[in-house]
Amino acid sequence: MDLLRANLSRTRSNLALTVAHAEMTGRRVFRSPIDDLPAGVMSRIGHVDTFSMPKFVMKLRRTDRTDLKKLKKTIANLAQKICEYPATDATKAFSEAFVLFHGVETLLEVLWCKAGRPEGLPLYKTDDEMAHETPATRRAVHVIQGEILAILREISFMNPGIGGFLSSIPGFFDFLFTLVKRPETFDNAVSLIEEIIASGDDVYDLTIIPDVKEMLQRFSAKQLAFFCRLLALICYEPERARDPDRVIKSLELLKSKSAPPSTVKQIVARNCALLMDTPGLLERFLKLCYVGNYPGGTTWTESLQGAFSNPAELLEMLVGEDRDDWEDVVLELAYDLGETPVSLKMLTLATYQVEVVFTLSTLLSGNRKLEAQRRLVDAGLIDVMCRFLDKVTWQAADVDHEKLHGPRCECNPESALKTQFLRLVLNYCECQEASYKRMLLSQEELDYVAALRARSAAPFGKAQAEPDKLIGLRKGVMTKLVHVFIYENPESSFRYWIGSCMEAFLLNGDPEWQLLLAQSGLLSYLIRQILHSADGSATTALQTACDSLAELLKGSREVFSMFNAMLPPSEFQRFMTIILNNLVDSNVFYRALMLSMARFQAAAATSAEPYPFAECQVAKFVASEERSVSVLCSLQESVTVADISQENICVLNSTILFFLLAARQSGGRKSAEDFYELVRLRLEASAKFDKFRTNLMSLLEFWKVYYREREGKEKQNLERSSQIPFQEWDDTVRMISGFLGPADASIVEAFDALKFQ
Repeated sequence: MDLLRANLSRTRSNLALTVAHAEMTGRRVFRSPIDDLPAGVMSRIGHVDTFSMPKFVMKLRRTDRTDLKKLKKTIANLAQKICEYPATDATKAFSEAFVLFHGVETLLEVLWCKAGRPEGLPLYKTDDEMAHETPATRRAVHVIQGEILAILREISFMNPGIGGFLSSIPGFFDFLFTLVKRPETFDNAVSLIEEIIASGDDVYDLTIIPDVKEMLQRFSAKQLAFFCRLLALICYEPERARDPDRVIKSLELLKSKSAPPSTVKQIVARNCALLMDTPGLLERFLKLCYVGNYPGGTTWTESLQGAFSNPAELLEMLVGEDRDDWEDVVLELAYDLGETPVSLKMLTLATYQVEVVFTLSTLLSGNRKLEAQRRLVDAGLIDVMCRFLDKVTWQAADVDHEKLHGPRCECNPESALKTQFLRLVLNYCECQEASYKRMLLSQEELDYVAALRARSAAPFGKAQAEPDKLIGLRKGVMTKLVHVFIYENPESSFRYWIGSCMEAFLLNGDPEWQLLLAQSGLLSYLIRQILHSADGSATTALQTACDSLAELLKGSREVFSMFNAMLPPSEFQRFMTIILNNLVDSNVFYRALMLSMARFQAAAATSAEPYPFAECQVAKFVASEERSVSVLCSLQESVTVADISQENICVLNSTILFFLLAARQSGGRKSAEDFYELVRLRLEASAKFDKFRTNLMSLLEFWKVYYREREGKEKQNLERSSQIPFQEWDDTVRMISGFLGPADASIVEAFDALKFQ
């Protein structure tokens, strides 16, 4: 588009005017502006009559704007050519030719008179002035404006660069939001704004819209649901939305972490704050989520096809759906007022569920997430989650659907909704308020947990894996998710999200929650999943299983007892061999074993019933100093400073933990130094020590900048997951650096520039 604009600017005139003038006078200019267009452009629009297009644009420009009937016909003719679905090559060529001949600028003149509002023209009158016009005039104006907005949206979609051009026009966004406030032009105005924002890297600041809170509050249920399509773009950082799977590594990661908040981030934060501060808005979003639970077991399209057997019935339903009673539909579903018949309004609202849930999830992860969590719980969030899990079919049969991201894509509207729902649960669990996390269990489960806390512990290694008392208990959100996790396809992407939800739920939660989930069948399932991964049939599921098992076991004496009981010695050895052979995927699990044994050891001096280390296979396994040296060396071979990222920094933390726990021994620093000597001797025997030393030096410099040089959630996450103060981690890093000796100047210089002054 920049190239096209550059060629247009060389003509120093409007192409449409120049070519039309040449045609009318019969005097051809010495060199036509069309001759200046690149050959590639001419090949794309070659079958479009390049002399009829200027006439078409001129006709549009010269149409009498007081004659609304004629103007409406002209715009409708243009819409028929550009808004064809699906778009063909001819449609795209016509659209590009229309852009080249300044058709977009002409449309903007018709839609929005920038030079001042001509007196007497209904098209440019304010809402108050339009109130004095006849209903027929008002309808005609709204139809014309809506058609132009739809045309501009299609042109923006088919011609990259037009969105940027429109967004650069001063005041144009403000004008579009005046059309958003009008019910008749709402849909097309929001769609055009959405397309413009999606085509660029900037976001729009909602707070500059006059009376924006009142506008949001006046939206009907349908309008609010539809508007969430736009909110999903302007309440989320564009770089995260555009490429969420991109892994930022090494120095780039440190630079992104140390950079001050960008303007985009500040606008996103203001937009989120606006939504939080608009009275009742958060609660209305949640009410809209009830619609996503209707109808159960089928997709909304299947429901539509099943509800109306012929087009006449559908047409009759459409005629009956004109009444503005969208709020009644939401109330019927939210308060479960009996059996509700299939409604086109319900099915319409259901199509916006992905964006609605995404918006709620984003607010639950924002700067005011605790407030959002409290308000959503008060409004019935837990009930929404339970209904969703009861209604949705997770293990659905494969169905044909459009491959949105290529031939191997498994995305479809239903899977997108499930993913956003799981993201909502995850963000809820990550708020770390135990009093709110416990609401993810049913009251019957909470009573069972209280009974677990009151009873005496079972003999070590004899705990029952799945007690009969759990059978028949009404399931809460978390145990329902466990059920889905166990029966979902091992390669399903949903298992990753559910695993993350379980980990966040268990992190620093009630120890009895671990026992409840373990007894529900999760522990035995995870063990089987890891054992079966040895044949390579479910490699992508191994890390999810190991991470989930790590949080399930961590620090729980009774779950460790169950773990020992489920794995006889031969199976235990096979299990740990798989763990050691896949340390990149399993290091978090191995770290959980080390942390748990250290906690049990620290508590032994004051406990009336010390942990039975002699009976525990895990305790014997991790106590081996030789094995610890081997694991540490393997870990260091798996990550370098060039490829370290947020996803694998856990490998470095596991390495540091070996030295931290060694320093906690009776010998203190001397014990850690002895351990370092064992590592050095082992690696020098294979001539690998120099490489190990250089790599670990670089990684520790990275660690210092990543954790030490800035305040943020990274420190908190490290402390929460390990229950070890950050200062002890930091002291251990200093100690290891002392063992390694002075770092190379090149390593220090590479990281010094990133440290805060």
